[in-house]
Amino acid sequence: MKHFFKFFLIFNLTIVSNAFGQKDTLAGKNYIQLTEILQKYVSKDSTIALSISRYYINKAQNEKELLREAEGIHALSLVYLQHQDAVNSAKEMDKLLAFVKTHELEPIKTRAYQLAGSSYLLAGNVQKAMDANKVLVAIAEKSGDEELKKQAMMSIDFIESIGGDSDAFVSKYKKQLNELLRNPQEGEQLDAWEKKVMITELMIGDSYFKMKNGDSSAYYTRKALQKSLEKQDTCMTKALYIMLGGAEILTGDYTNAKKSLDYASKYCLPITKFDSLLIRGSYAKLAYKQGDYNNAIKHMEGALETYEVSETAESFMDDYYMVLADSYKELGDYKKANFYFQKHVTTTEQFGQVQDSIQRNSRALEFESFQNELAQLQEEKETRTNYLIFVLLGASIVIIVLLFYLLKFYKTKKANEVKFEALLAKINAATTPAEIIDTKDEVLEEKASSDVSAEVTKQILDGLKKLEEKEYFLKQECNSYNVAKKINTNTSYLSKVINSHYGKNFNTYINDLRINYAIVRLKNDVFFRSFSIQAIAEEVGYKSADSFTRYFKKDTGLNPSFYIKNIKNIT
Repeated sequence: MKHFFKFFLIFNLTIVSNAFGQKDTLAGKNYIQLTEILQKYVSKDSTIALSISRYYINKAQNEKELLREAEGIHALSLVYLQHQDAVNSAKEMDKLLAFVKTHELEPIKTRAYQLAGSSYLLAGNVQKAMDANKVLVAIAEKSGDEELKKQAMMSIDFIESIGGDSDAFVSKYKKQLNELLRNPQEGEQLDAWEKKVMITELMIGDSYFKMKNGDSSAYYTRKALQKSLEKQDTCMTKALYIMLGGAEILTGDYTNAKKSLDYASKYCLPITKFDSLLIRGSYAKLAYKQGDYNNAIKHMEGALETYEVSETAESFMDDYYMVLADSYKELGDYKKANFYFQKHVTTTEQFGQVQDSIQRNSRALEFESFQNELAQLQEEKETRTNYLIFVLLGASIVIIVLLFYLLKFYKTKKANEVKFEALLAKINAATTPAEIIDTKDEVLEEKASSDVSAEVTKQILDGLKKLEEKEYFLKQECNSYNVAKKINTNTSYLSKVINSHYGKNFNTYINDLRINYAIVRLKNDVFFRSFSIQAIAEEVGYKSADSFTRYFKKDTGLNPSFYIKNIKNIT
C-alpha cells in the first residue's frame, strides 16, 4: 500500500469525533443525549453506527430541524469514512454540500468542507478534494481564520505531494518547521504550536519515505513520535510507530523495525481490520527482507483475508501484492507468484491514474484551449478561398517553431558547454577529489555538537577517513546506520559530527563522495566511460540510473551522458 495513503487515512481518522448509540434506546432522546451516546459504537460496529445516524437524520426531518439534519448527514458520511467505505462517504458528502448550499447553513459549512477533503480524496476524486480545500482557504480568508487557512494549505500541499517532487516538499516543510521553531508559543497557544511542529515533522518524514530515504524519514518520524507519546495521543502514536517501522525496514534496521511494529499493536485499541492490514502488511515486508518467506505470506494473506479491499483502495495495494509475488517466487510456487505479480502490475497502473488526476484539471484546461484553437483554425480553413495563403501561413508557423527549437537547442548546448568548462577547471585545480564538489546544506539535521566530546569527535572523523580510503561509500549498503556501526558510534553522534565538521547532512556527505569519485574516474578511466549509465550508477553506489543522474546534475549542472561525451573529446 502506498505510504501516503496509509498516513493520510490514519491521520484523518485519529482526529475524527463520532457518536452513535443503539436504536432501541433512542426513543425520547434529545440531540444532546444522542450525541452523548454516539461514541459507543462508531469504531466498534458500523452497522449500528449507520443505523443510528439515519435515525438522527429522520428525527431532524420530522422536526424540520435543517441544521440538525445537516449534522446527521455529516455524521453518516463520517461513519462510512471511519470504516473505510470512501465511496459511500463521498456520496453522502455530495448530498451534504448541496443541502448546505441550498439552505445556506453557514454554521456547518466549514466542518462539511473539512470532511469533504478527506472523503473525496480517499474515494479517488482528487480534484474534488482539492476544490474542497480551496473553498476552505476562501472561507478562512474571508473570516480572517489563519489557523483554518494553514490547515487547508497543508492539505493542498499533501495532495500535490502525491504526484509531485518530494525533494521540493522536503525543502518547503523544513522551512515551515524552522519558522515554527523560531517563533515558539506559550500559555494557551503552546499546545496548538506543539501539534503544528509534530505534524510538520511527520510530513517531512513522510516525504523522505517517498524518496526511499529511510535514515532521514526515521529521524523526523522519531521526533514526531516523541511529541505524540508526551501528549498521550494513542492513535497518532500507532500511526507513527507504523511509519517508523517502515523507515527502519528501509535502512535495514530490522530489530528496531520489529519493535516499532510491536509497539504499534499496543496503541489505539481495539485494533480495527484496517489497522490489522497496515500492521500485518508491515510485518510481511519485514519477514520478506529477512528471508522468512513463509511468514511473509502468512502475515500478508492473513491481513487480506481479514480486510476486504475496496475498489478504491485496490490502487494502493501494489507493494503488498509484490511482497506476495516475490515470496511465492522464492518458495518456487510460480503460479501464485505470477497471480500476485499480475495484481501488482494492475494496481500500479491504477495508482498511476490517481497520480495523473492530480494534475488532470490543469491539463484539461490546456487541452480545451488547444481544442478551441484548432476549431477556430478549422473554421478559417473552410472559409478561406485562397489556398496558397493558407499554405504559406502554415509553412511560416512551422519555420518559426523550428527556428525556436533550434535556437533553444543551441542555447542549451552553449550553457552546458560553459558548465562543463567550469567543472573541468575545478577538476584541474583540485588537489583532492573532495575539493571538486563540496556541497553545504542550508538546513542541518543536527546543528549542536556540544554534547559530543573531542575524543569521540576525533574517533568518528578518523573512522570516516578510513572508510573513505576503503571506498565504502561506493557500496549500496552505505547508510548512517551501517556507517555508525562500523566506526563504533551511534547515528545521532555521527550526524552531529558530520554536520559540524563538514557543514552538510549525512546523505549530502555520501553523495558528494560518490559524485566526485564518478567525475574523476570517468575522466581518467576510458573503459569506465564505456559503461551504461545504469552500470555506472551501480558502480558508485546508487540503485538506479535516475538517482545517479539526478544527483550528478544537481551537483554539476550537467547530465552524466553530456559529461562523458565531452570528456572523451579532450582525453
